[in-house]
Amino acid sequence: MEKKLLKIPKGWTIEKLDIGEEEINVYIRSYKKKLAVCSGCGAVHKEGYHSSSVIKARDLPAAGRIVYVHVTKRK
Repeated sequence: MEKKLLKIPKGWTIEKLDIGEEEINVYIRSYKKKLAVCSGCGAVHKEGYHSSSVIKARDLPAAGRIVYVHVTKRK
């Protein structure tokens, strides 16, 4: 239900949802394993990826709370 409410695209899933007094934190990650594409040269890597990091983005407020979306991104 939260996935539809937050309009999370297909291929992504909610790992964790923290609802606090002043903010809501939504942690999402990709569950479909796609081939890794180098952002520098555009080469496709079939073996995997170097590492991952989490990007924190502020979204529109909901229910009077600040909403942050934390996206796990492969490198």
